[in-house]
Amino acid sequence: MNTDETQEQVVKMSNIYKIKIKITRKFGGLFIEYDSLNIYNMIHHKQRGAVMGKRQIAAQRTRMNLIIAAERLIAEHGFDGVTIQDITREAGVSVGAFYVYFKRKEDIVGEIAHSNFSRIERESMANGADAAEALRSFLTESMKYIVETGLRIAQQWFRDSVSPAEREGVQKLAYDLGVVRTILEQAVKKGELNESTPVEELRQWIVAEYYGLGTLWCMTDGDIDPVKLLDSWCRVQLKAFLSSYSAGTDNGQKSADFSRKPI
Repeated sequence: MNTDETQEQVVKMSNIYKIKIKITRKFGGLFIEYDSLNIYNMIHHKQRGAVMGKRQIAAQRTRMNLIIAAERLIAEHGFDGVTIQDITREAGVSVGAFYVYFKRKEDIVGEIAHSNFSRIERESMANGADAAEALRSFLTESMKYIVETGLRIAQQWFRDSVSPAEREGVQKLAYDLGVVRTILEQAVKKGELNESTPVEELRQWIVAEYYGLGTLWCMTDGDIDPVKLLDSWCRVQLKAFLSSYSAGTDNGQKSADFSRKPI
């Protein structure tokens, strides 16, 4: 991306900020999405009482260029087919500049993934979908993105995530638990689920199923289809279980059913 294109993108982001939506760049069927509010604040707005200077603006442009370059190259060649040198060459910066913003190639993939998960979250909760459908959409589309990103990246991520020193896995888990909680709490607020719904237990069960199938996919070296299995689980078991918490159902029966839930 050259300087003119970068400047045009920044101007668009500052305009979009006024209506609080996000800008999306599409490469090879994959999406990279930036939070216009955050980008506007980083580049145009005040930070701790002072407007960002030219060097700070240039630094944020460099970081954005690296992310966009990585997204484009990985979409074309796959994770293993792209080196840090390829990314910096595409972005038009030095290898040293990469390490100013990221410690390793996996870190920039995590940045790209987060933007995609945020997009999936918004799309899943749009159009007034009920809780079962919103959860099915978020879980299966997220899993589909993980599969499309590649088995080797997922295996590396799961290995890293169990390390106490690895915070990215903890943050992803907290994010997923938060999304599921929000969907369930909104359903309770709308009267779709009754107030006795055990939101905390439910969200842990749901996320455990999601992570369990992802882990199994990695452990079997891709021999199972986690998207298909997760979609089936959501349509049958999750939907049936949530329906037992709809208005007018018997609380005692629901509690008994929950104690026998499959994991």
